Amino acid sequence: MTADQAQAERFAELFRAVYLTFHRRDGPRNQLAGASRAVLEHLALAGPLTIGEAAAHLARAQSVVSEIVTHLDRQGLVEREPDPADRRRTLVWLTPLGHDTLHRDREVLSVDLLADALSRLPCRRADELVAGLRALVDAAPPVSRPLGEEHMAMATARACESCGMPIETGRYCGYCTDSSGALQSFEERFERMVAWQQRRNPGATRQDLERQTLEYMSAMPAWQDHPRVTAQRSRQH
Repeated sequence: MTADQAQAERFAELFRAVYLTFHRRDGPRNQLAGASRAVLEHLALAGPLTIGEAAAHLARAQSVVSEIVTHLDRQGLVEREPDPADRRRTLVWLTPLGHDTLHRDREVLSVDLLADALSRLPCRRADELVAGLRALVDAAPPVSRPLGEEHMAMATARACESCGMPIETGRYCGYCTDSSGALQSFEERFERMVAWQQRRNPGATRQDLERQTLEYMSAMPAWQDHPRVTAQRSRQH
């Protein structure tokens, strides 16, 4: 056995001990039904959607997704609201309770138990522990790295060149294209992305929302050379 293999075995033993010591003890972790969780995860990943868009991406009948959304709405986990860019469309989005419920459902370990244990360590030691675990995850081969929370529902190697959403084929996702499959205009996509930012930061001013949106779009190949984006980049420098 090599030194690396021996270390790996020791870590695996300690990892099991960590799980047994700190796993959640407040009942079953998965309180959400599978179908409900799938819809919430997809909304958290994609942002506000119409029921039809969600059904298409989840490959489920629209009537089925509508029934799930109605159930989640009654629970206070999602809400329906008009699309700011097109008042004829109704979007579904997570409520604060929906975000909290989904975050809680994802938890494997008890944050309270961990916080209590970490508080007993010297501050520097706790920081080193967290940094070491982060470095270990970063050192893993890409194929084995865990997805971030916003990408837990979808594992693909490609990303939409307009919004960064994971996709399987092509250059753009279904949310950034029109009915013919062509990329939406900058103005339409900009307004939709500003509206998405507003839902994430309800207290932000319009000016801040536009700045955040332009900063995000500057990293997207589809928009990084657009005059509005390059002007914002120039102001930053």
